[in-house]
Amino acid sequence: MAKREIAKVQDDLVLTIKNHHFECCGTPPDVKADVGDGHYTGYYENNGNEQLVFRYDYESKCGTVWHGDHSWKKPVTIKGTSPQGIIFDKDEMVWLRLCWETATGEKLEKSLTESIFGG
Repeated sequence: MAKREIAKVQDDLVLTIKNHHFECCGTPPDVKADVGDGHYTGYYENNGNEQLVFRYDYESKCGTVWHGDHSWKKPVTIKGTSPQGIIFDKDEMVWLRLCWETATGEKLEKSLTESIFGG
């Protein structure tokens, strides 16, 4: 019987992104995203070069957003309620909604989106 060859996964990086924000915004999060690590990770950069990182934890069913202009040092927690203490523009809200839907598998209706994300 022939031995079946198992394909090896390359350990190369897919995406490396430099911080665009000033020192006063703090150090950006050091997010390592690996398949099977129990998280969903999303990245967004708007046309003003503001950077956002979304991280969803499947175990706690909780999301975290880091926004460079808000201060990398002040992550915002999202757990079924509108994020507090931060204002997202319309495009950021669309991105955040897509991240949430992708991570959770929940299709958000407009009214639910408004209640969860305030927009």
